[in-house]
Amino acid sequence: MIQYNDYELLYLISESEPEALDILYKKYMNLIGKRIKSFRIQERYKEDFMQEGLMVLDVAIQHFDPHFTKSFNKYFDLILQRKFMQLLMKEKNYIYSVDLALDEGTVQDVNHFVYEPIVHEHISISCSTFEDEVYQLYLKHYRPREIAIQLHCNIKRVYNCLFRIKEKIKQITN
Repeated sequence: MIQYNDYELLYLISESEPEALDILYKKYMNLIGKRIKSFRIQERYKEDFMQEGLMVLDVAIQHFDPHFTKSFNKYFDLILQRKFMQLLMKEKNYIYSVDLALDEGTVQDVNHFVYEPIVHEHISISCSTFEDEVYQLYLKHYRPREIAIQLHCNIKRVYNCLFRIKEKIKQITN
């Protein structure tokens, strides 16, 4: 059997060679299985996640651009992990009972940015102008994504700002 690298297979797929698609699917079945194992998916749901992994592989084949510096393997692995996290977080309470596992530092905990309401009416804290704007919008029940859009900034900056405000309030109330 002839060994092809990913770029050759992607080229052959773009030239409508069906055997190349089969070879690429077989090649990446092990990676999908490894990710299913690293996310500790229960046995009864493994086939569902395998199918999701194959659909993600199909999307990766269609959207991969070889001019970027990432290899196809890294590109596919990244979007596969994101898809699995998305499925698990969406369905965690309903279907899949899993524990999100950190795999060699590549999977991030997506619950990191969950904030409790920080409503304190009569507390005076020293804030920057940006922190004050974020806090005022947050008190009006805007979500962090909406605040970022309204203030024309990165959402991570809003999350960091909310965290700092929360810490300042904790210091004053304790």
